[in-house]
Amino acid sequence: MIADLFNLDIRAGPTTRRTSAWFPLTYRATGAGVDVTEDSALASSAVFCAITLLADAALLPFFAFKRRADGGRDKVPDHRVYRLVHQSPNPEQSAAHFWWFIQASAAAWGRGYAEIERDSGGQAVGLWPIHPSRVRTYRDEATREIRHEIHNDDGTMVDLADDRILHHYKFSRNGLTGCSPISVGAASIGGVLAADEHASSFFGNNAAPVGVLSHPEKLSEEAQGRLRRSWQAIYGGPRNAGKVAVIEEAIKYFPVGIAPEDAQLLETRRFSVAEVARWFNIPPHKLKDLERATFSNIEHQAIEYVVDSVLPWLVCLEAECNRKLFNEAEQADHFVKFQLGGLLRGDQKSRYESYAVGLNNGFLSPNDARQLEDMNPIEGGDTYVRPMNLSPVDGEAKEPAPPAPALPPPTEGTTDDAAVTHIELRGSDVWAAWVEDAAERIAVRESKAIAARAGKADENRTRFNRWLDKFYADHRQYVIAALAPLARAANGQGFDVDRVLRGTIDEPRQLLKDRDPLTVLREWTGKRGPQIAKLIDGGNGDE
Repeated sequence: MIADLFNLDIRAGPTTRRTSAWFPLTYRATGAGVDVTEDSALASSAVFCAITLLADAALLPFFAFKRRADGGRDKVPDHRVYRLVHQSPNPEQSAAHFWWFIQASAAAWGRGYAEIERDSGGQAVGLWPIHPSRVRTYRDEATREIRHEIHNDDGTMVDLADDRILHHYKFSRNGLTGCSPISVGAASIGGVLAADEHASSFFGNNAAPVGVLSHPEKLSEEAQGRLRRSWQAIYGGPRNAGKVAVIEEAIKYFPVGIAPEDAQLLETRRFSVAEVARWFNIPPHKLKDLERATFSNIEHQAIEYVVDSVLPWLVCLEAECNRKLFNEAEQADHFVKFQLGGLLRGDQKSRYESYAVGLNNGFLSPNDARQLEDMNPIEGGDTYVRPMNLSPVDGEAKEPAPPAPALPPPTEGTTDDAAVTHIELRGSDVWAAWVEDAAERIAVRESKAIAARAGKADENRTRFNRWLDKFYADHRQYVIAALAPLARAANGQGFDVDRVLRGTIDEPRQLLKDRDPLTVLREWTGKRGPQIAKLIDGGNGDE
C-alpha cells in the first residue's frame, strides 16, 4: 500500500541464488562399462571443448534495441533491459560471466535457468543464475500453468511461476524443458570415456600388453598376490620402462597381447572426437580435429559453425529474453540482439575489399567502416558518396540538367549600353535556362547531403546540428560560386546575393534544426529547385 501510494521502487529480491549442483547426479550405466553424468562427461577433452565453445558464443556483444518508424533500430542504453543483458544482470556478476553460465548450463544439461527479480511494478530489474540440477519444471495439473520447483541449500523449496524464471533451452521432448545431449547420448559418450580410460591404463602399464609369470611349482594364492604386486611395483608404469628384470626360482615371463595398431587405439580416440561433435552439432575442426580442414575451406567451415551451431542457440535465448524481460507494451518495438559480426569477420583483405564495395556504392560511410573495425569516427566521415554516373543516394535517378547555354559575347558600347544589355538578358530564355541550371545544382547537392545524414538525426540531435552548421558553411561557398556567373551577367542590376544566401543557407539550416529532416526532404521533393530558382530571379522562394 505504501509503495503504491508513493510509487516506491521496492524490489522483491531473489528467492534463490543457487549455482552449485544439488540433486544427486543421475548415473547412467553404459555398455562400455562407464557411468555417465553431466559432470563426469567433462573428463573427455572433446566434451569439455564442445561445451566451452558453445558457452563462449554467449560472450558476443548483447544489446537492447528499439525499432524506428523507418525500419531501422537504435540502441537504448538508458533502458533497464540494456543494463541486464549488456552490463550487469545482478550486483555479483558481469553480463559476460552470467550469460556464459546460462549457455554452458544449456549446452551441458540441456537447459539454463535464472530467476527474474522484479520490482513492485513487475518490471524485470535483476537476473540470478540457478544451477539446472536444482530446478524441476512441470505443468500444474489444476491451473495448467508452467511452474518451476527450486531447491535451496537449507532444504527448503520455492515454487515460482514461469514469468519469474528465464528458461533457456533448445531441443525438447515434451515442450516444457530441454534435454541434455550428454544424457541422450550417454551410450556414445560412455564409449568416449571408456576409450580415454583405456588409453590411460594402456600407457600407465608402459604401453605394453599384459604378460604371464610362470613358476614350475604350484603357488598359493598369497604367494601369487605377493609376486604380482612386487612385479607391478618394480616394473609397471611408464617411469619403470627399460628396467632390467631379475627373475628368481625358475620363474619365467611370457608377454601376451596385441600391438597398439591392431587395437586401433588412436583411430578409436580420433573417432571419439567426431562422435562428440555430432552430439553437440559442432564441426570437428572446432574441437581441434583438423584432419579434414584445409586452408581453402576453413573460413567457410567457420561460417557454417556460426549458422548451424551458434545461431540456433542465440535465437532461442533472444526469444526468451524478449518474452520475459520486456513488458507487454514494450514487446511491440523493443528487442534484444546478439551481434554476430565478430564471428563472421573474414581476413583483413576480404574485409577491406567488402568495405570498398560499400563505400563506392553509397551504403557505407567511412565512419561506418571504421566502426566495424572498432576505430573511432573521424570528422567528415559520415558522408555517403556514389559514382557520378549512378543515381543519387536520396532517391530516384534524375535526368542530368542540360548544360547551361553560353552567354552572348559582351556588347560593345558605353557602360549604359552594357547595363541595358544585361537588363534585357535577365528576361530572356537564355537567362531562365541559366538560373534553372544553377538552382538545380544547388538543390541536388543540398538534398543528397541531408538525405545521407537525416536517418541519424534521432540518434544524436546535437551531433546532427553541428554537422548542419559545418555543411552549410561549406555549402555557402558552393552557392556563391554558382551565383557568380549570374551576378556578372546581371551586372549587379536587381541581383540581391544576400537574399539568395538567406534563402539557401540560413533559413533551410534553421528549418532542419527545428523539424524532422526526413519530413523536410519529402516536402522539398520536386520543389526545392524551383524555390531556389525563384530566389535567384528576384522572388522570395515561397511556394
